[in-house]
Amino acid sequence: MERTINESGFSLIELAVVLVLIGIMLGGVLYPLRTQMEQRNRGQTEQILEDGREALLGYAAAYGYLPCPSTEEDPSSAQYGEEDARVAGRCPLDSGLLPWRTLGLVEFDAWGRARGAAADNWSGYLRFRVHPNFSNSVKAIALTTVATSGTLLVVRNAAGNVLSSGTEPPVAIVYSTGPSNADDDGAGIAADAENTDGDPDANGTPNAIYTGGTPTATFDDLTIWISRPVLFEKLISAGRLP
Repeated sequence: MERTINESGFSLIELAVVLVLIGIMLGGVLYPLRTQMEQRNRGQTEQILEDGREALLGYAAAYGYLPCPSTEEDPSSAQYGEEDARVAGRCPLDSGLLPWRTLGLVEFDAWGRARGAAADNWSGYLRFRVHPNFSNSVKAIALTTVATSGTLLVVRNAAGNVLSSGTEPPVAIVYSTGPSNADDDGAGIAADAENTDGDPDANGTPNAIYTGGTPTATFDDLTIWISRPVLFEKLISAGRLP
């Protein structure tokens, strides 16, 4: 007697259902993983920024003033990552990169990558702005030195609300361009380039309004700053102010 063996397989519809279910399962696993990685990167970058702030205060305690930004673009240059040389005690530029080699810090955030040539993007490198009254190596900082004369630095959130004090504005600002790095490669959030767009005023002075605070759908930079009272406390503790 001949036995009949019934062989059955998956139909296209069944295969489609299986693939959909696998996709849902993978999405349920990968989305929390991405969220955890993003939180880890933000936490790491926040610590890098805090290290930068402490290093700036340490520099001020050692020298009596804040460093100049770094603007050297060539990674092969001995000046790469070092603060710019002063001219008659003043920084050539008040805005640039955090001088990581001068301060002994890492050069970029958790999303950044090292540059190998002068034409490479500045992906993830930390930016730095200092008020000229507090980086002058000739005119010593005194208790009467203020950050309200000349260019006024301001930090506000994405909604336009001012986060920094109006009576004691920042003397220095450090920020990360966040995961989008929009100002570097154009692939991120268009509005996120606010901190690096320049926006010079009628006198040609770069925009002194920076964005910080809680990230939004159109903003993911991380921004910290140093106020005059915080800097003065460090200078007094170091014996550089009475």
